[in-house]
Amino acid sequence: MEVYRMEQKQFLILDQPHERTTSFLIGDIVIPAPSFIPEVKGEEDLEVLLKYSSMVPIGNPFMVPAYRWTNLIDHPLFKTGDVFKGIGPIADFLRLHPVIFYDPPEFFRFTLTKNLVSYALKGNRTDARKFNNYLKKKEYQNAINMVDKFFQPFVERQISGILSDSDLVDEAYEGRTSHVEEAWLDPKIDEGYFPYIFGIASDAQKMPNSTIIPPVPPLLKSSNRTYLSTIKMVNRATSLACEMVSKSSENKPVFPYFHLYVDSNIFESGKGNDTTTALNLLKEGLSGGIFSGVAITMHGYDEMGKAERLSRLASFVNDVVNIAHTNHLPVIMPRSKWHGLFLTDYATQGFSSLLNGNPKYTRRGALKNPDDKYGKTPIIERCQEVKLEELKDIIKKHGECPSISGLPKKPTMEQLAKGKEKDFRINWSKLYRFIHFEEAKRMRETKIKGIWNPAKLYLNRSENSDFKSI
Repeated sequence: MEVYRMEQKQFLILDQPHERTTSFLIGDIVIPAPSFIPEVKGEEDLEVLLKYSSMVPIGNPFMVPAYRWTNLIDHPLFKTGDVFKGIGPIADFLRLHPVIFYDPPEFFRFTLTKNLVSYALKGNRTDARKFNNYLKKKEYQNAINMVDKFFQPFVERQISGILSDSDLVDEAYEGRTSHVEEAWLDPKIDEGYFPYIFGIASDAQKMPNSTIIPPVPPLLKSSNRTYLSTIKMVNRATSLACEMVSKSSENKPVFPYFHLYVDSNIFESGKGNDTTTALNLLKEGLSGGIFSGVAITMHGYDEMGKAERLSRLASFVNDVVNIAHTNHLPVIMPRSKWHGLFLTDYATQGFSSLLNGNPKYTRRGALKNPDDKYGKTPIIERCQEVKLEELKDIIKKHGECPSISGLPKKPTMEQLAKGKEKDFRINWSKLYRFIHFEEAKRMRETKIKGIWNPAKLYLNRSENSDFKSI
C-alpha cells in the first residue's frame, strides 16, 4: 500500500526580535509559550471551561479524554449551550481553542477497575449496566467483548478488582493481582492499537484545530526491551494513523505528539532504565514518524521535592528540550502543575493540570472526609492547594482569597452550604485552576524583559516546600 507522507512542518516558533520567548502551533493556531493547558475529565470540567470561556486566553489549547470526547460534546448542554447557565455552544469554543486528545495514561498502568470500564464504555450508563449484568451472570468474556479490542487486555487483568468494586464474589478470581502494565504485551494490543488510534485520529481531524498525545506503555526502571520497543511502535503507529486519516479527508492534517510516560524511579541510581534510556527512545522515536511536538507525562512529581531529584529532573527536561527544539518541536508536560511551571525555565512550551488538581484519575470509593467533595483550591503566589477548612481560615484572616482579575474573591455562603459541593467546584475550586493562565502569562512577560529563570524566582518566594531548595 502506498503511504501518504506529510511534510514535517516547523511547529516551534522563536519569537522575534530577541528570541527570548517561543510560540508553538496546533493546527493553524499560534500559541504563546509558556502556556497553561487545562485538562477536561468530564461534563463538570467542560462546564467550567464553557461557562468561564472569557477567562481562557484566545488560542489557548485544552486537553480532553480522547476516547470519550465525541460522546461528551454530543451532550445537549454543550452541543447547543444553555443561555441561563451562561454556556455557549461548544462549536464556538472549538473555533478559538485547539484540542489535545489525551487518553489518561494511568488507565494502562494502574488498577482503576470501574473507572477504566466507564471510560472504555465512553461513559454510557446503559452499557455499564449491561456490563454489570454480564458480571453477575459470570459471563466475563461477554462483558470484556463490550469494550474496544485495545481496552480488552487491560479490563481482563482487572476482573478481580472490578468484581470486588461491584460487590460481586467469584472464588476463581479472588486474590488475583492485576499487573496492568503487562497488558501491553498481550497480542490483542498488536491487533487493536492501530484501529483504535486511527479512530482517535479521525475524531481529532473533525475538530478545527487539534493534535493527539497517544497512549503508551510506562517507562519504568524495570521495563524490559519489549516495553521499550512497544513505546516506539505505538508512537510510530499514531504518526502513520494520522497520515492515513489526513490522506483520506479534505480536512486539515493532524500531526501527533511523540509521548513518553515516565516514572520518577528512572531518576534513581542503580541498574535499569534511566534518563539516558528515555532520551535514546526520544531520539530514535522522532526519526520514525512525523510529529508536531513532544509530551512528557511523569508519574511521581510528589517525590521530586529534594534538591538533588529536582536537579536531575531539570537536567533531563533540558536534554529533552534540546532534542525537540533541534527538530523544531515544542515540549509540553501534562499533569505537571507547579513542577511544570518550574520547568518552563528550561524552555518547555506548556504545562497542564486536571481541573481538580489530582495527578491522575483516582479509583472510585467513599471519600474519607465529606469536605473533600469541595475539592482543593490552588492559591496564586503561595503555589499551594488548600482544602475547604484552610480556605475558610484564609478568608477569615484576610477577608478574601488571593486572586486574579476576573475570579471571585471568596465563595458565597450558598456555595459553602452542604449539598452545594458541585456548585462550589464549578464556580470556585475548579475555576481557581485558571490562576495558572496568569502564572504562565507572568513568566512570558518576565522572559521578554530578559530574565531567564522567572519560574524559579517566583516559586522560590512561594510557600510550596518543594521549591525551597531550587
